[in-house]
Amino acid sequence: IRFKDATGLDVILQEDSIIRVVGSSNQLQDGDVTIQDEDANQIFTARINYFTGEVVRSRSSGFGGDDIGIYVDLFADNDIVIIGTTAQRESSEGRNVYVLPISNNGSPLDGSVVTLNVDGAIDFNESVLDVFKRPNGYVITGLSSRGGAQVPYFINVNYSGQGNAVVSQATSIPISAEVTSGGETSNQNLDGFASSIVLGENGNYYLAGAIPQFPDKNGEIVIMQIDQLGNLIEGSVRNYGLASGSDRANEILLLPDGSLLVLSTVDFGNDATLIGLMKVNQNGDLMD
Repeated sequence: IRFKDATGLDVILQEDSIIRVVGSSNQLQDGDVTIQDEDANQIFTARINYFTGEVVRSRSSGFGGDDIGIYVDLFADNDIVIIGTTAQRESSEGRNVYVLPISNNGSPLDGSVVTLNVDGAIDFNESVLDVFKRPNGYVITGLSSRGGAQVPYFINVNYSGQGNAVVSQATSIPISAEVTSGGETSNQNLDGFASSIVLGENGNYYLAGAIPQFPDKNGEIVIMQIDQLGNLIEGSVRNYGLASGSDRANEILLLPDGSLLVLSTVDFGNDATLIGLMKVNQNGDLMD
């Protein structure tokens, strides 16, 4: 008997006593028709009675490679949206973003599955790191990588219910920051990723994440703005961090006064880290 793994990555309260869990598992559930490779993960979802612990219904879905459910949302009474990543049918296509609307019993809604890659680059791997829910859809961000290169991305999915998911934008966002080296300052294109996204009062989206290898140090916190079409707002990139460490932003939150709070991990060197809280204005500049 082989032990089968299961991982839960997101949960919502679906009914008075029922929760919906999403994650991944390397075991097909009863009734599933997906053919998978040995030990490959499938997107896993389950309805669980949290009073008794009973698994009321469980399902798995995906392709032949590793598929992972990252986010789950109850869009309507019998309409659930799962967002994650899938390794696609062909390994050469990399790992891409996967939007999977399902019914309450876990069955995919007809014609509903959306599998996409950023900028049409099928050999890049996309990781979903955050999802922002809009009234009529979702905005997805994370990192798109190939080899040692990585870049944040913006995906806008319109969703009107009953499986009608349409991608309106899917684009990578290059990071350009001012770097001082040898007494000279210049703009350089740098690798990075976005850990969190939020809609600001000015109508722009704010991304917060990290530049993993900032020149002359390890990691640097990065904040940037993009418009509704996924275009980077010129001059909006801000980077912060200590000289000695590897710093990163983990979450960004819109405050009632229109400013933003950034939750970060600040590295003081020698494996010493602390939680960082930064308040920035609508330009991304630090506030007192």
